[in-house]
Amino acid sequence: MSKVVVVMPLYNCEKYLGNTLRSLSQQAFYDWNCVMVDDGSTDSTREIAVRYVETDRRFNLISQENEGAASARNTAIDFTLVSFPDCKYIAFLDGDDTWHPFKLQEQVDYLDKEKEVSIVCTNYRVVDENGFILKEVKCPSVVNRVDLFLENYVATASNPLIVREAFEKIGYPYFNPNLKRCDDHECWFKILTQLGGRLEFIQQPLLYYRITPSSLQSDVEKQFKEWDTMIDIISMYSPLLVNSTYWLARAYQCKTVAIRAMRNKDWKLAIKYAIEAIKSDWKIVPRYLLDRGVKK
Repeated sequence: MSKVVVVMPLYNCEKYLGNTLRSLSQQAFYDWNCVMVDDGSTDSTREIAVRYVETDRRFNLISQENEGAASARNTAIDFTLVSFPDCKYIAFLDGDDTWHPFKLQEQVDYLDKEKEVSIVCTNYRVVDENGFILKEVKCPSVVNRVDLFLENYVATASNPLIVREAFEKIGYPYFNPNLKRCDDHECWFKILTQLGGRLEFIQQPLLYYRITPSSLQSDVEKQFKEWDTMIDIISMYSPLLVNSTYWLARAYQCKTVAIRAMRNKDWKLAIKYAIEAIKSDWKIVPRYLLDRGVKK
């Protein structure tokens, strides 16, 4: 049986999937299984995944109709909790990201030692579609649930290693299928709220988070509207926090949307959301400058 199960939702990621699976195969930590869920891909994604299943017994593949990444992750977690009863930790890896060879080893060692930590992440490098490093992101060493509510420091689902009990505690659906862009953020927050424990970051860049042209061009205003939907969901189980920090959290989200609009060179939209951020809570300005000092 495996100590770690790696959950992989797959959808039309043929261009990058080979590199992603290779980075998993080359992990120094060997005691893992991978549950891939092909979410109705229409390219050669499934064929690439099948080749790994046929050559490495640690890979498992489930196929389903296209229902989105949240549903695919839920399917894989359900399979994991039943099929791998001795699994201690669950990780996630998207089909276009890659890991440093020692990522799992460092994270497993960390959770084995730090019993009060529920989620451990690492610093990360942002890369473009060709794998060139665009920047390195350094995160705070410790992030509490208020920090996480304000901003998703985890950045991508490919980052965290999480104790199994977290998913047994929060129950199905682990990832909310009604959220397409914020399902991971809401899941991490739900875990810290219902299970407790801490979210901590290993201060090494052990993840390569890929930004592709399609991700840059995604509708940033739709992202903001979905964030509002996420807040409505969180308010059902954490109303006091939402009531006390909503406007600062909104300022953070407006700031994020403004930055994404700038990456898209949509200057009008960037200015609009920068102004909205300050109107929501002017304290976003000194906080943003402090965060830039952490993340540089």
